[in-house]
Amino acid sequence: MTTQEQATAPIYPFSAPGVEVLIFTGEMVIGDVRGTGRVWMQMTGDVDIRWELEPGAHHRVRLGEARLVFTHPKLGAVDAPVRVTSSTGCGIVLATAAGRASSLDEIVAHWVNVPSIYPAEGLESAFGTWAGRWTGSGGGWSIVLDGRHDHRAVTEEAKATPFHVVTHASVLRRTNGQSFSPEEARDGLYSWQVALSFALGRWVAPALAVGFSDGSRVWELWSPWRCDNFRGSVAWWDFHKGDDLRAFVRLFLDAWADRDRCDRVALLTFPWVVIMLLPGLAGVGRVRRG
Repeated sequence: MTTQEQATAPIYPFSAPGVEVLIFTGEMVIGDVRGTGRVWMQMTGDVDIRWELEPGAHHRVRLGEARLVFTHPKLGAVDAPVRVTSSTGCGIVLATAAGRASSLDEIVAHWVNVPSIYPAEGLESAFGTWAGRWTGSGGGWSIVLDGRHDHRAVTEEAKATPFHVVTHASVLRRTNGQSFSPEEARDGLYSWQVALSFALGRWVAPALAVGFSDGSRVWELWSPWRCDNFRGSVAWWDFHKGDDLRAFVRLFLDAWADRDRCDRVALLTFPWVVIMLLPGLAGVGRVRRG
């Protein structure tokens, strides 16, 4: 009998392609304007984090860079850098680390637009049983990547549209079991994004990363991610050869984590990796150079 593992539960519930992911709703302050509003991740176009004050209120918010302040029910006070794109009170949330954690044990990330990887280990949840788990390691990190129970249906729907969809929930840990800093978490997420995106020939994203320490939710990364939809790309890697992917990411991430080899790995990958390495464009990625 095949052993079934408990599927990783997403922190933000899975939804249909194109459906925004709500992060926060409640009272917020921007500049000298106070009102009720919301923060969400959009799933059309770019995978950006957006904010808006409640429609209908007569706000006059100054355009440009600002700070959005509110109290998150799990993470406490949040002071996020934002860009105001309309004086009525809406815009884009820039890269924000919410919470005050200095040390993390693991991260649950919500991967966008990743195909099924086979062979897959068995999973179970309240929805039933299915084959959906792939694991890998490299660069000092280990990942458990669990596909959602309805992966086939939602990806087929997404392929017929320009929409994005969260396809997997993952757990990222240090291979040696040690804790790590939020800054190291950013680097780890970005390295896995580059590795999997290169294998697929298009960008995928580890969006809405949630950090835990001693079992408590203490940190989140709300950041814009480069992400391509399912249409119009061809992967060099066969989705049914998960062992090949496992071998590739181990070699790639080990080289990526090596200060003496990182730049060469980037240059040998393909042009968009080099572009993303330029300061300020990656948003969350940072390359360590000796």
